[in-house]
Amino acid sequence: MSAVLDNFVARIRKPKADGIIPGSILGTGFLVVYPWLATCNHVLVKAFKNKKATDCLEAGELEGIVIDFPVHSGFSQQLFRGQLHTSKPKLELATLNDIEDIALLKLEPFNKSDSIDCYLSWMAPIKYEQSLDEYVEKSFLTKGFHIDKCDELKGKTQTITTDGRISLPFGDAESIKGASGSPVWCDEAQAIFGMLASQRGEGAETYKNRRVYMIPMYKIMDSCEDLKNTYLEKKKELSNFQIHRNDSFQDDILVELETVFTNSDLLFKGFLKKHRLADELDPYLLVGELKREAQNGLNKIVRNLTIVLRDELEKLENKEDYKTANSLINDAEKAIQRISLLAIHKAEAEALTSSVLYSSSTLNLSLSQQTLGSAETVTAIRMQSLPKYVVSKNRPEVKGKYAFSNFDLEPGIKQESIVDYVCKQFWRIVFPNYSVDAYDEQRLRDQVYAELSADDLKKKNYYLVILINPNCASPLADSEVRQALNKRLPELPIIVLNNATESAVYLSEDRALMAEIYNFYSEVHNYEQRTKQTAPTENKR
Repeated sequence: MSAVLDNFVARIRKPKADGIIPGSILGTGFLVVYPWLATCNHVLVKAFKNKKATDCLEAGELEGIVIDFPVHSGFSQQLFRGQLHTSKPKLELATLNDIEDIALLKLEPFNKSDSIDCYLSWMAPIKYEQSLDEYVEKSFLTKGFHIDKCDELKGKTQTITTDGRISLPFGDAESIKGASGSPVWCDEAQAIFGMLASQRGEGAETYKNRRVYMIPMYKIMDSCEDLKNTYLEKKKELSNFQIHRNDSFQDDILVELETVFTNSDLLFKGFLKKHRLADELDPYLLVGELKREAQNGLNKIVRNLTIVLRDELEKLENKEDYKTANSLINDAEKAIQRISLLAIHKAEAEALTSSVLYSSSTLNLSLSQQTLGSAETVTAIRMQSLPKYVVSKNRPEVKGKYAFSNFDLEPGIKQESIVDYVCKQFWRIVFPNYSVDAYDEQRLRDQVYAELSADDLKKKNYYLVILINPNCASPLADSEVRQALNKRLPELPIIVLNNATESAVYLSEDRALMAEIYNFYSEVHNYEQRTKQTAPTENKR
């Protein structure tokens, strides 16, 4: 993706005597969204006498630098000056969450009479993830001015360091002197996800066997609210994917859960008794108790709801009261959907949503989880929708109703036809009433986009989920296949579950929780099978 980076990578130089003609290279930077340019604070320090990387620079015009985009196909001849807006100096002993060695400039053409209209749609694709695990073990490419002509470096990210950076190993002979501030491209995300910042032993005469470090993109964005707001506004204007963020999403879920218990006396009283709670609790106090208990796990809560459902259904079946039974099933399922969302703490939920809000890349996500159902829980919170669990046809576990997994693949699918096959499977999921003979890829993309971006708790949560399992090889485990699928259906999130990686863990006991949710849906299935012949048609779900 070197050609994409060409549109955003900037050269930062000292001016010669007349103040305009550029001279020696100070470092690299990259455009985030016009007029915002990101670079390292230690790059700009070089333009000043008696300034160190640990010094904070004053806001205002930087007379000591000239900025250009020499590999941009359209703007390579344009020169820019920079107004320093944000200076986050390098810290001597930075910790994991510190925001440091970041500088943000606002660009303007040297010739102030030049129109800026041609720059207004200039915005980089970025990946915003607050989970540092999301930056590890990713194929990357970076491009900067470690040589005068600008060149690229490739590799795979390795690990998280104590100062919250990501290590990038290069070849023995590589030097990045002059490349600090370079954008780092993630192949999986198809976006910029960080900035080259430092190299061990930068003062040494040789850079042999030195490791380079990257500042994650979320720290750059979080260093300045004005930058984030500009990016959001431009994203809306250019119709990139966005969600309608609701900061009270989890509070709304609790209100809905209270409504479920208020409307279902059977479920409410049965659960109070089974869970050994005081009879005087009302639905509001019960939900508060469940919220507190959820911090230590949901398994007991889900199990007791399942037992209440099973016992009440048996009573209603004996009375042949199928209408009340179906209402009870609907209410219990609503409760399970909403309770499952309490498995993820509010701060983590907000971080998941922010990763969509401030990103303009694919919606792919890597999780260190072991169950298909966990992907439904996490993506529901991420997209601010209700999870819709169903029992998988191919495995004894629950999955998302509108998800397609690697276990749904038909045997014998050839590697070269896998992308086309998956696209058509999603056509069947999205348009169940239409044959694949009517397949229209743009129509499919439009519908997935419209659904996922809707401000609607009941929207359909479409995604592809891939469980990496050494005992079950799948062509979808190949990153090149996933990249090819991203090119065909960029709106479709790809969720990779790999418990052997350092990816994010949002559900600490996902196997146990999903086993309980599976038990719940098994009870529903058993009831429906028993009453298939006896329940009146109009009373069936």
